[in-house]
Amino acid sequence: MPENDGGDNGESMEEKMRSMMESGKVFASKAKEQYSGMKDQVGSFRGLLKQGVKSAVESTNDALAKVEETTISIQTPVLESIKTAEEQGSLLASQGMRLYDRRHEYGPYIVGASAVAVGGLAALRGGRLPGVLAAALAGGVSYAAVYEPVPLPDLPDWNMGSGTKND
Repeated sequence: MPENDGGDNGESMEEKMRSMMESGKVFASKAKEQYSGMKDQVGSFRGLLKQGVKSAVESTNDALAKVEETTISIQTPVLESIKTAEEQGSLLASQGMRLYDRRHEYGPYIVGASAVAVGGLAALRGGRLPGVLAAALAGGVSYAAVYEPVPLPDLPDWNMGSGTKND
């Protein structure tokens, strides 16, 4: 007599197990089909997303490379010009310092030239009397600058590179 678990249709336990296994296989195969369909959809979305990101990265890299090339092509001549101007400024500053150190040797020439230049321009512009007064004033100021430099102890010594005061 077959084993009966008390069911209505009189199926044996073995038959029920077989039936459950078959229904499980059917369910598993349907689930597998659905999963593979979803996997294909997700895979195609991932592929599209991956291609989009890859394309965006390549475009960004190309744009950045062009910006870098443009920056370098502009920067090089500007830096060379600045370097040349700096060299010329340094040369002029050193020559100016040498002349300033030797200003006592050229004192009469400096005073006379400034008096004649300023006085001459004032005379041409306004007449003899303004020319003479301007010449006297220019000569006096240049004499004071050459022979009696005004000490400036109250001015702080600023370091231009750091923006802090040197004590």
